[in-house]
Amino acid sequence: MKGSFFHLYNRLLSAILMLLGFSASTGFTACMYGVEYGPDPNCYDLNVDPLSLQFGHEEGHKSKLKITTSGVWTVTHVPSFIVVSATSGKGTNIVYVITNETNSSSSSRQDYIIVEGGENYKRVSVTQNGKPKE
Repeated sequence: MKGSFFHLYNRLLSAILMLLGFSASTGFTACMYGVEYGPDPNCYDLNVDPLSLQFGHEEGHKSKLKITTSGVWTVTHVPSFIVVSATSGKGTNIVYVITNETNSSSSSRQDYIIVEGGENYKRVSVTQNGKPKE
């Protein structure tokens, strides 16, 4: 009976926090910890640094992402003009992001990489510069 009270309390607290706008996108996750259920296995921090990458217009430009989490992470979206050195892992990892084609347009192109971990995700903006005018 006592465990049911704590479970109900945690659910109510999470609902209130969600109504107030606290979520994974604001950096706060309401984790469910209950006597009967234990800690939520999908509730852990996810950090990605940097959250913005910019590349020259040519193929082969390289940059690093540092992904840090106490659980597992997965890259779920990658733009067609780049490749990543790893699409999943656990703990702290350095992932290389490399342009795999030249941007022959004079306009920059923009997209994003999504990294997910547990109930959290991070969006990394990716820009490849346009070809300089001759």
